[in-house]
Amino acid sequence: ARIHNVGDSFKSAARGKLTPKTYGREQVEFLVNGNFLQGNLKTIFQKITTEICDLIEPDFEGVETTLLHGDCHAGNVLWKGDDPYFIDFDDMLFAPPVQDMWMLIGGDDEFAMKNRDILIDAYLEIREFDEKTWSLVEPLRALRMIYFNAWIARRKDDGAFRLAFPHFGTERYWQEQIENLSGQLEKVRRA
Repeated sequence: ARIHNVGDSFKSAARGKLTPKTYGREQVEFLVNGNFLQGNLKTIFQKITTEICDLIEPDFEGVETTLLHGDCHAGNVLWKGDDPYFIDFDDMLFAPPVQDMWMLIGGDDEFAMKNRDILIDAYLEIREFDEKTWSLVEPLRALRMIYFNAWIARRKDDGAFRLAFPHFGTERYWQEQIENLSGQLEKVRRA
């Protein structure tokens, strides 16, 4: 909440905005035009991701955004006693505050939902939160999945990334991504 309050004071920072266009369509275009996928896998990937973007685009219309962390998962929080220290702010962008929330919660099981309740109670002590934006979690998760593939693709020649993602670009890699995105498409349809 404190990060979001500070982010509100930067209305025109030189940062991107998380939308189905920027995190979805533009990333798919980069992957398809960059020939990271071949043949039938390219066609299937493009079909699934296009359907995801088509379905979720209306959900983002009129949603308030703020400058926020953007990559707010538990690995980017260091603890000193009871005090959290957020690191890795290179992915800051304008997005609905729920973007940082769902990433920090990290899942949708019972444990994650308990953490969500704790997080939102603490958040509300400092800042208001639009409860309706919880409906954006599955669309945001879908966009993250698409974006992450393009993020890796942009770094595929970096030695550290080759070690971390040795199977990137293989047929099996894209089959797994398509399977994951198909499952996410179903979640988006139900959301």
